[in-house]
Amino acid sequence: MNDTQGKVWGETAVLLETPFFSIHILDIKAGGFCSEHRHAAKYNDFVVISGRLEITIFREGDTFEDKTILGPQGKTEIEPGVWHKFRALKDTRCLEIYRVELRNEDIDRRSHGGKE
Repeated sequence: MNDTQGKVWGETAVLLETPFFSIHILDIKAGGFCSEHRHAAKYNDFVVISGRLEITIFREGDTFEDKTILGPQGKTEIEPGVWHKFRALKDTRCLEIYRVELRNEDIDRRSHGGKE
C-alpha cells in the first residue's frame, strides 16, 4: 500500500485512484469515529472486511439519524450531499470507495444535428 495517512481514529491508505473512483483501505480503532461530513458529488461506499462499523446518516433536516451496523462483508452506499459519519464498534478494517455517476442526460444542446 502507498499513501498511508494517520488519522485520529486509525489510518487510511489509497489502494487505487482514477478520475472516476478511488478505493481506500481503512483501519479504524475500536471507538474511533470520523467527523460528520458530506460529499458534494461523490458517492461514498463502505465494505467491511473485519470488525463492526456503525454508519450514521442524517436525514430529514438532521432531525433523524439512520444508523446501520455492518459486520464482515456488510456494505452500504451513501449518496452525494448526505451528511454522515462512521464509528468502529470493534477494531475494523474496511474498504471506502468514492465514485461519481456518469449520467446519460448530462447534456445541454444549443442546436440540432443534421445532414446537408
